Amino acid sequence: MQTDTIPLILTYQVYGKDQKPLIPNTEGEVCIVLEPNDTIKCEKITLKIPIGDGPDRIFEASTAVLNPPDKLYWSVGKSQDTTDDQTNIDYVQWELLNKDPNRKVKHGANCSVTGMVNSQAGTAQVIIKENTQNTGDPDYEPRQGAFPIDKSGTPAFYLQNLIAIDPLNAGNPCCAIQQGYAVELRWDSNGTSFELYQSGHTIPIYSDKNTSYTLKDGISDTTTFTCVASDDNGNKIFESFTLAVISPILVPPAVITNTNEVIAGQMTAQKATCNTLDLHDNSITLTGTNPNVDNVIDNSSRIDVSGTFTVKDNGNTSNLIETLQCASITADNLTIQDSIDLTHQQLPIFGAFEQLASGTNIPVTTETANTDGYVIITVDVSTDDGTSAYGALSFDGNNWFSTYGANDDLEPVYGFLWLPVPAETTWYYKGENLTSVSHPATISIFWVPIGKSTPSAQQDSVALPVPDSSNDTNDPRRLFEQYTAAKKQRQVNLISAIETLLDIKFDVATKEEMHRQLTAL
Repeated sequence: MQTDTIPLILTYQVYGKDQKPLIPNTEGEVCIVLEPNDTIKCEKITLKIPIGDGPDRIFEASTAVLNPPDKLYWSVGKSQDTTDDQTNIDYVQWELLNKDPNRKVKHGANCSVTGMVNSQAGTAQVIIKENTQNTGDPDYEPRQGAFPIDKSGTPAFYLQNLIAIDPLNAGNPCCAIQQGYAVELRWDSNGTSFELYQSGHTIPIYSDKNTSYTLKDGISDTTTFTCVASDDNGNKIFESFTLAVISPILVPPAVITNTNEVIAGQMTAQKATCNTLDLHDNSITLTGTNPNVDNVIDNSSRIDVSGTFTVKDNGNTSNLIETLQCASITADNLTIQDSIDLTHQQLPIFGAFEQLASGTNIPVTTETANTDGYVIITVDVSTDDGTSAYGALSFDGNNWFSTYGANDDLEPVYGFLWLPVPAETTWYYKGENLTSVSHPATISIFWVPIGKSTPSAQQDSVALPVPDSSNDTNDPRRLFEQYTAAKKQRQVNLISAIETLLDIKFDVATKEEMHRQLTAL
């Protein structure tokens, strides 16, 4: 709940991680949530976190780090250290700038500040300033609010790190042991008493104040252990851990099951009759009373092999399986000695291409690839002198790969860019003409999927607000403007050098003609 000194218009939630007080001398996190609002405009928001020693400060100096909100909608300035003249409290602050063109808070801001909590319990105030505008207000109005964050002087009740210690490599944790080996169980907790339960037992196998226990006879099969920690207030917390046994001995008289069974070791049988045979990381060896008879009977149409599947006849080639008929074979390594006949058409390497966009000005748009594929961007320029345009692709909305097309008194140069995009990748594209001519260049965006073509190899595209490119050093328009400005400056320097060499001053019309001729070179 916010406690305001100057009323805030927007709605905020500020709290410690998991809605709990921060613990001194530990890593802590302050969460800040700004709820969306379609009617109120906001230019910027300033976050101020008190730092230093004392009950009214949160983090130790120089440890606070901002985890910023979604950069598609908010940009973040550099951190600044400030001091309140009235309270003499030191703060670290960040400014969040709204990227929405109309300054509407259509997209909220979720961020947090992490750092080392100082050593003193108490209550500190997080300060939030906002520049907002009510409907009808002529200007943005600065507002301020304070939000309390509690630091508890009592450590949180915890139970963690329930592990087994390797009996063959003391001091190292393990997840599996040989059966019969003595094994030690350990855990970390600030509780006052503990109980340890073992699966298959209705009473605890251990009950005391120590944080370790040794099973002298070990375990014979995979076992789950549950530790119950209690504190002086009667609170209880639990943690479980499963310890596996390497090569357990199983000697059942018979196994009758209607469910899926997994054999991690070796299976030896005189005869196997099955509807589905599923082999994973291990091979299977089947031997019958007479090794020269068929010893695999498949009454179904499916055999899934993830490991190695071998049928041998001890040299009698007449008893090899000559024909295998099934709907599906899945194998890591399949060897065909004679030939293979395919009744279905092989899948193409590339699917049908799609034209995602084409025009003289393409706004920033996002796509998500459903398959692996390639993006092709072309810039087709006209014969008009001075034509200049670009098409660009980005994987984060800020860093761009681009291609330019231009025509300036020379042969036209057509732009072409071809980049691979992995499946499930969200990517961005855009394009625009950089100069104003009668027949501007046409920018086109194509998608070429790899493999079987789906009805739509891309998810529906979404047009986005133009990102703030003030910090993007490789933005295509910025690079073009830098190039044009540098070229213009070199021309100015050359004309000035000629004036100095000839000891004359050219009039404006002469200089403009010289600029035009230098540009055409």
